Amino acid sequence: MHQKRSFIAEEYLTEEIHLNCQDEKALLPGSSALNKLSRFFDKVIEKQFYRRDKSISAAVAGQEQRRRVIS
Repeated sequence: MHQKRSFIAEEYLTEEIHLNCQDEKALLPGSSALNKLSRFFDKVIEKQFYRRDKSISAAVAGQEQRRRVIS
């Protein structure tokens, strides 16, 4: 039985996962729920590393700019 997406999922145009914590097969390899969960974690990790790389790059650029001003 397919459930309608929740208000928050509709609002943010996201997918959601409904899991039965008593169903041992809910997250079997190859299941759609496991695939959705894996994609979610991949996106979170990608965004976290991108944000960190961007902030490190900005910090380095700021230090280089200050060196030019002082010189």
